[in-house]
Amino acid sequence: MLNHKRQRGVVLFLSLIVLVALMLGGLALFRNVDTSILVSGNVALQKNATRSGDAGAEAAIAWLQANSGPTLYNDAAGYVAAGLANPKSSAQTWAQYWSTLEGVYAPVTLPTDAAGNTASYLIQRLCNLTGQAYSAGPPPVECVEPPTSSTTGSSKGAGFIALNRPTTVYYRITVRTAGPKNSVSFIQTTVLM
Repeated sequence: MLNHKRQRGVVLFLSLIVLVALMLGGLALFRNVDTSILVSGNVALQKNATRSGDAGAEAAIAWLQANSGPTLYNDAAGYVAAGLANPKSSAQTWAQYWSTLEGVYAPVTLPTDAAGNTASYLIQRLCNLTGQAYSAGPPPVECVEPPTSSTTGSSKGAGFIALNRPTTVYYRITVRTAGPKNSVSFIQTTVLM
């Protein structure tokens, strides 16, 4: 025979344990969903900042295509003619590098986009001095040159043929994107024109 007096309240006790377990499971699920929402929001911010940075790089390339010749011999707003002297050192953060450039040159700032990002760009011609690229000087304006190629002759002794001196110049474009939630993103690209 079962003693009913001893079993009174056991069902209530088990129900409370199950209820606490369900509550803990619900809190864990809520926290997981909350974290997923935060992560997806951060991914969206990153993608929007990257798009804005790409738009800044495209605007810089469009400026280079629209301006040629003597315009590119000297500094202008958002453009440094002797940019080879301004590399980023490994000891600098990107923010320090940008503030160094911003303190000396005037980056071009694009209007704020629909996502709330503002992109600023600075173009650096990879030459040692201002003036016409590859000019003999004095002093000579030397630029980073594209790789040269040469071909050697066959066994018949055709000789050595080297390509002519390049007329194209490398440009380094640095884009800083400032966005919502105090986010800052940097994109750097090099183009040959």
